[in-house]
Amino acid sequence: LAPGQLALLRPVGAVSARLDGGGLVVRALAGAPVLDEQSVLFVRSGQPLGRVADVFGPVAAPFFLVAVPRAADPPPPV
Repeated sequence: LAPGQLALLRPVGAVSARLDGGGLVVRALAGAPVLDEQSVLFVRSGQPLGRVADVFGPVAAPFFLVAVPRAADPPPPV
């Protein structure tokens, strides 16, 4: 997206674990779009959460390893 462009944000998953190194593991919701590495995830308020660093697990319900910037305060694990 270029600055000033709007994008439709939709739920893609829920935090399932918080890692000691500052990353998060997000489990994809059923029917959520497939995300690639480097995809940016946002929280409900529209603020960026972090970038997808890895995709793993079953194809039907993958997990995303999200690299969260150190300055961010990620949500607690679910």
